[in-house]
Amino acid sequence: MRSGSRQALGQPDEPVEDGTVTHPQAIVLILAGDPGAQAVDRFRRRQGKLARDVHVVEVDRGGDDLHYLIEDPFAGGGLSDAFLQAVEQHLSFAAGPLYAVLHEAAYAQGCATRWAAQRMRAEFGEFDPAAALDGGAPLLFTGEMIYPWMFDTDPVLRPLRAAADALAEREDWPMLYDAARLAANDVPVAAAVYFNDMYVPVEFSVPTAGAIRGLKAWVTSEYDHGGLRVSNGAVLDRLIAMARGAA
Repeated sequence: MRSGSRQALGQPDEPVEDGTVTHPQAIVLILAGDPGAQAVDRFRRRQGKLARDVHVVEVDRGGDDLHYLIEDPFAGGGLSDAFLQAVEQHLSFAAGPLYAVLHEAAYAQGCATRWAAQRMRAEFGEFDPAAALDGGAPLLFTGEMIYPWMFDTDPVLRPLRAAADALAEREDWPMLYDAARLAANDVPVAAAVYFNDMYVPVEFSVPTAGAIRGLKAWVTSEYDHGGLRVSNGAVLDRLIAMARGAA
């Protein structure tokens, strides 16, 4: 399920007013207002800032998985144990801590990132969870962005906080790409461009693909950002066939 994504004709979808919008707000209100509930209390101790800074690590299938996760989170006026157990799996980087450490550094060139996502988020008041805590606004998610407070709330990341801060302040990053060399590329290459990719706008990816000599681009709305992981090999098979001139 997508809310605000682009359709094939380039027109925005109508926002979906269902549990995807209202349940996150209710979840935060429960976490903030009922710290005595045993299951919630255990959960909050593990994720001390969840009620203030809600973040769900990107799920491969995007909106569908997120919708399924939060469509029925309640039990007996509180949050169900099943929901708490399910969501906790998405609130730690235990399976890949270096992803969090290197997430912004991987895009750095010529300047320090200085926790770019945190700085940008502060410029958009609608992403402040305080409005949801007050009960007057929906809770907006921020996808796969990484914030410095995660290195305080996730036990796996705490030992890496100093390293993450050092990377965020580093300024002498080299250029990521040699544009002239890519323009002279002579290696067969194919790429998938996901039209509804919420992280890589087609306004950037399509011109970038066009700047690489010989690149064959497959622009599709069949998959979202995680298409390579969730297509059971279909995306990779198509790209290999394109690179070999068979598709």
